[in-house]
Amino acid sequence: MNYNLPLLVALSLMALLTINTYGLTQQLDTSSAETIQDTQSKYTIRIQIGATGSLMGGQWVKDQKSIVLNYDSTYLTYGQYKPAFGFYFGGILDYSINEKFSVSSGLLFTQRKFKENSQYNYYHPTAQFDENLSNKITYQTTHLNIPLRAKLNTINWIEPFIGIGINFPLSSKAHVQTSETTTINNEIDQERSGTIRDTTLDHKDNTRNFLFSLETGATVPIANHWNLELSAERTTQIFELINAHVWTGKLGVSYQLSF
Repeated sequence: MNYNLPLLVALSLMALLTINTYGLTQQLDTSSAETIQDTQSKYTIRIQIGATGSLMGGQWVKDQKSIVLNYDSTYLTYGQYKPAFGFYFGGILDYSINEKFSVSSGLLFTQRKFKENSQYNYYHPTAQFDENLSNKITYQTTHLNIPLRAKLNTINWIEPFIGIGINFPLSSKAHVQTSETTTINNEIDQERSGTIRDTTLDHKDNTRNFLFSLETGATVPIANHWNLELSAERTTQIFELINAHVWTGKLGVSYQLSF
């Protein structure tokens, strides 16, 4: 017994030391985790570039598609709208409120392009004279877009967001191409057929001074610092004389830096 007592005391001391060391390790781990969490990046800058696809929409556009004016042997159809493609680039600053939510804003230079086709036909049955005029207009607007977004960060592989945008026009143009095809006695008159106008007009006077947009989309991480950017937006009326909104889809990539 006299020889076992020191051994029991030593074993007890070693057990107490082990328990205290484990507790201290747990406290250090907790403290380190809290320190790392506190030092996580609050701000992220994302430099973006990509393509846009725009299309004019609304009830006004639907009404234009159905208009056919008939006056004797003359009819006019117009309001055939088609999408076109542009580009966008800029930077977005994200601020993390907590682990789940963040807000962002920035500056984006956004180009929207869309097309309008119209056709005029005149036919005189007795003279067998047929004249067709085709008018194709490509609208191109460039706006400085200031987005205000709220983002959800709870999903690992995707970061959905929703927001609004304020857009200020930088430029607005309309490329007009008019072609004519004239048929006499079922034969094309080459001298009176072909392109009769191909010009680009400044359209900024007919463009509203600012417009609002609603958008939704997502940021998808694809590699270290690189993301895929997807979004869709709907603007308010963009032109003074055309009471219609514009749908725009965006597809691009971004490079991000955190600090």
